[in-house]
Amino acid sequence: MCPEFCELVYEKTRGNPFFVEEVIESLKEEEVIFREENKWKIKEVSKMEFPKTVKSVIKARIGRLDDECQSILTMASFVGNDFSFEALCGVTGFQEDKLLDIMEKMLKTGLVKERVIRGEDVYCFADVIVRDVVHEEVSHLRHKRLHGVVGNALEKVYAKKIDEHLGELAYHFLEGGDNEKALDYFLKAGEKAAKVYANSEAVSYFQSALRLLEEKEGELLEKARVLERLGDIRRLVGDYDVCMKYWNDALLLGQQLYEKGNVSRLHRKMANFLWEVKGDAVKAEEHYDKALKILEAEPESVELASLYEDMAHMYYRTEDMVKALSWAEKALELGKKLNYYEVIASSYASLGTIFTHTGDFKKAIDCLEKALKMALDNGFIETALRVYNNLPNALPWEEMERCMECLEKGFELAKKVGAIHYISWIGTHLSGRYFSMGNMDKAILLAEESVVLNRKVGNMPNLSFALRTLGIACFIKGEWDKSEQYFKEAFSISQRLNEFQQIASSHFYLGVLHFYRGELDKAREHFAKAWEVHEKAGAKYDQMLASSFLSWTYIEMGEIEKANNLIDNVHKFALEAKETLLLAFGEALRGMMFRAQKKWEKSIEHFEKSLQVYESINVRRWMVYHFAKVALCEYARVYLERDQEGDREKADKLLNQALEIFQKLDAKKDIEKIIAKKKLLTA
Repeated sequence: MCPEFCELVYEKTRGNPFFVEEVIESLKEEEVIFREENKWKIKEVSKMEFPKTVKSVIKARIGRLDDECQSILTMASFVGNDFSFEALCGVTGFQEDKLLDIMEKMLKTGLVKERVIRGEDVYCFADVIVRDVVHEEVSHLRHKRLHGVVGNALEKVYAKKIDEHLGELAYHFLEGGDNEKALDYFLKAGEKAAKVYANSEAVSYFQSALRLLEEKEGELLEKARVLERLGDIRRLVGDYDVCMKYWNDALLLGQQLYEKGNVSRLHRKMANFLWEVKGDAVKAEEHYDKALKILEAEPESVELASLYEDMAHMYYRTEDMVKALSWAEKALELGKKLNYYEVIASSYASLGTIFTHTGDFKKAIDCLEKALKMALDNGFIETALRVYNNLPNALPWEEMERCMECLEKGFELAKKVGAIHYISWIGTHLSGRYFSMGNMDKAILLAEESVVLNRKVGNMPNLSFALRTLGIACFIKGEWDKSEQYFKEAFSISQRLNEFQQIASSHFYLGVLHFYRGELDKAREHFAKAWEVHEKAGAKYDQMLASSFLSWTYIEMGEIEKANNLIDNVHKFALEAKETLLLAFGEALRGMMFRAQKKWEKSIEHFEKSLQVYESINVRRWMVYHFAKVALCEYARVYLERDQEGDREKADKLLNQALEIFQKLDAKKDIEKIIAKKKLLTA
């Protein structure tokens, strides 16, 4: 090819590969480019006329095809950019042999190609522009008629695998003017997409169905159902304002139609949203009461069982364990009576979480494992996500590998289905575990992502949780002012939410910050508040965690008797619950208490016991900061304060281990303290 011709082609096509190919093919067909004596030759370049657009090139090429080929292309363009031989047979009515001959010709033109999609051989247009050109040549009236022909033909072709083509058929019948069939297929396509968490597709199909329903009269019940489903999907993906609008519209229609089941179900869903996302338990309870009033006047139903379980879920988060346990047991009993597996699974999930908070870990694990198996076996994804998040809290420290596996599986599943609430919740939980392991970069990234996500969608409980987790990171890194800002914002949100778990956790972490700053009065106040909130709610395990830090504070303040009473309670609970971390912490606290009394041998004895238990559950791997602060630094103080022969060497050895951990964590203030203590040793 001559350089002048190549430059001209590039100038006209701007190097677009498809346009280049089509222009060359068109010029060959016009014999501007021709073969002579086994060589390609070109007519005089200066007299060559190029088409202005790629569409005009394609239009010219199609115009040179015979009528049968043009007819096949037209019908294929209505099937789609990709089309099977089977589909083309159905919509054209051609015999297979004849159609094969025509398609062989078409393939040679390059306008149509072959490819494999999901293991099936199909034809496709060489470019979407080819299909557009063919499609645009069809008049509006014929356009509508052909979509109807294609829809009816494909309905027969796809009869045995129609579920794979619901959206496609809905589109053809909509374009063909058959709104009844279009509506039916849009509804089915929406449900299918929702079932596999193809959320954008589901919303699109349901919105198309809603537009068709709004054009009809007397379809209010179906319209209410579609509005509810749209609300369900919007809730899942975190589009909360739109979700509530759809649910409110559906509720109004349900009330208008006196559909008690639909009305009660929507009250339940709205209540769940209000407490779990907005943190408004008061308004949530109003909706629950309305649902209860409707359902308890009717025969027992799966909706009533679902309502009982939902209320249990709210109460173990916002009020107390006794009330939560009562509702969860009622839900489980009714779920079993009605053989309704979804409620049975979610009831076990609630019971397991309640037992975790009360410290009955054996029952907790049993319930949560039942819930997870049932949820995974039956595709109850949201229940599975709850369990993946909560089971790690019940598992013993000896099973930390499994804890991490649960959280990682849950996080991946949440992302896969687009469940914004659980992406944030499990992501924050996972972040906290990474902090414990010393993987600071990964932990901070997850916590920051959760904060941003929750601010964006307005999920207040999740935001409070994520802010506290980010505050922990700043605290460990020695950025105490920034840590305090995060903790205070989380505390402010938790007070507005009036959710006991959030309030108690905020008090606890503010207490930790003040304690390490040496502000013992403030620390005691916050730990005591956390203790009181947990006691009132019946959350015994969480109460014991608060007791541990409260007793440590009392030791530092010299109030030994108060500390001793709390440590006795922690020790008793840890033995009964077989909670090894708490047991190890309790032994360390006894060591601290005896150190404060200068009972050196007893102090050393308890610190050694503490170290043994900590080592048995591999805390050096799973809770590195806690291990360094409690087991190493506090133990070193015994030798520093006693200061007998050989004590400085023992203290130095413990401090070196702690220093190594703090350096990996970039825990600046802790590093400074260790270095200062080591200087005293050599003074």
